[in-house]
Amino acid sequence: MSIRILVAGAGHGGLTAAAILAKNGYDVTVVEKSPLKSIGYDWHDVFTLDTFDFVDIPRPDPKYLGTYDGDAFCGPEVGGFVPYDNGHDPNTISMDRKVLINYLIKHCKDCGVKFVFGTEITEPVMSGPRVIGFSTKGKKGKKTFYGDLVIDAAGMYSPIRSNLPEKCGIVREFSDSDKIFIYRAYYNKVECPDFEAQYKYLVTCYHLGRPGIDWIDVDEDYVDILIGKFGPLTQEEVDEAIADLREHDPRLGTEVVRGGEFVSIPIGSCIPKIISDGLAIVGDSASMVLPITGSGITASMKAGKLLASTVMADADGDYTTETLWSYQYRYFKSIQKDFMPIYMLRKVLTALDPDDVRFLFDNIVESRLINAATGGRVTDIPVSLILEKAIVGLPQAKLMVNIAKAALSTGSGTAVAEKIPSRYEKKAVDAWMKEYGELLGIGNA
Repeated sequence: MSIRILVAGAGHGGLTAAAILAKNGYDVTVVEKSPLKSIGYDWHDVFTLDTFDFVDIPRPDPKYLGTYDGDAFCGPEVGGFVPYDNGHDPNTISMDRKVLINYLIKHCKDCGVKFVFGTEITEPVMSGPRVIGFSTKGKKGKKTFYGDLVIDAAGMYSPIRSNLPEKCGIVREFSDSDKIFIYRAYYNKVECPDFEAQYKYLVTCYHLGRPGIDWIDVDEDYVDILIGKFGPLTQEEVDEAIADLREHDPRLGTEVVRGGEFVSIPIGSCIPKIISDGLAIVGDSASMVLPITGSGITASMKAGKLLASTVMADADGDYTTETLWSYQYRYFKSIQKDFMPIYMLRKVLTALDPDDVRFLFDNIVESRLINAATGGRVTDIPVSLILEKAIVGLPQAKLMVNIAKAALSTGSGTAVAEKIPSRYEKKAVDAWMKEYGELLGIGNA
């Protein structure tokens, strides 16, 4: 087959699409800026095991898979834990990111995908309104890659998306409010026989009054620490947060045994348009993430499968906005609509001040509310519970009104995502994009 597919970046969704397309006879090349040995964050992440079944990739050896049993939550001051239980769902697993990405790369190679590592993509190459490739630079100098379709899987700071001309109608930059800046490291675990642990995995909201989330996850051999902020994060803030966590949990040692990276990840909703002539966007480059945690492995890989099937359905290989629209439509209808309630709730939660968060954890937050919010089932909260919490919250009437508005808006978010036109008709799509963009507080580009 003479159709050439270029994948910008070795992201989970791009690799998934690459494997499927190469297996079906397409000429697929992945260009990645990092050397093979450096790809992937140096930590574990949680996603669902049946993702592999959905995308037709064999499940990894169970020895590489860990379990995830739920969390405890607390407010700015560590204490007063509120448990969250995911029901010990065996489908919810954790996996080392480096192991996962290398597993996907090996699978891609087995399917016939070609790789170019250590080569940085600088910008898309355009022919009129169409993307026809991208420019790169590496140890061997500058080079231009051309293809019939470019798949942008280059992450939140993608040089493809961020350098597109305005006429493509695609959001080029994410706002700081749609990012979380994090430090993550694995510390040595100190054995403390006299310490009575009340949790394994604790999420602290607005820890020490800093807008963001931190966690401490105590495993058998190490302690996993994440310090996150909705805005630029300093080393001083990280040191202060870790010291406070160590004061409350002496099992947290002082030696970093793995990780220790500062990174930023998207926590916004999927951008309004993820396709253009000759281009399809997947993964973090499109903000395909769960809007509170930033977890995007499952959504990205499933999107890769939807994209690959759309590409194969275009028998003429046109890959225009019209023929690629099916990919966007199916992603919004099958995945994004379920993320919208969480996104709408997150918009309000990230705008709170520390005193509001303290009040919520002292008086309002309980397991049933966390289970509903974390699972995207905000509309399933019993009316009796809502009334009970409304009465308790009367001293903070303005705050409770804002929370109530957020709860009511969760349904509207899903409704807008559901309204996406099934076919690309410019007038209808433009109207839908305007409504969806206003919901997100952004324009069409």
